[in-house]
Amino acid sequence: MFRRIAVVAVCMSILASAVPVAAAGSQRVGRYIVVLRDSAGDPGAVASEHARQNSAEVDFVYRSAFRGYAATMSDEAARRISQDPGSY
Repeated sequence: MFRRIAVVAVCMSILASAVPVAAAGSQRVGRYIVVLRDSAGDPGAVASEHARQNSAEVDFVYRSAFRGYAATMSDEAARRISQDPGSY
């Protein structure tokens, strides 16, 4: 349990320090780390599905320290993904 809390805390610090970059349109684009619940299934499959549904670009899939992925996406896509029951 402590390890999960520590991982989430580290991820939150990384997200807090991320600076969004300007997109070609009016939408802001940023880099995010999505932490998945154990019940979400295979992190690679979930990352691919989220990317397809939200026009995100998956940069890396995490399978060992925690289950999740890093991706570049719009702020709106990040908001939608955060509402997914498989995401923290």
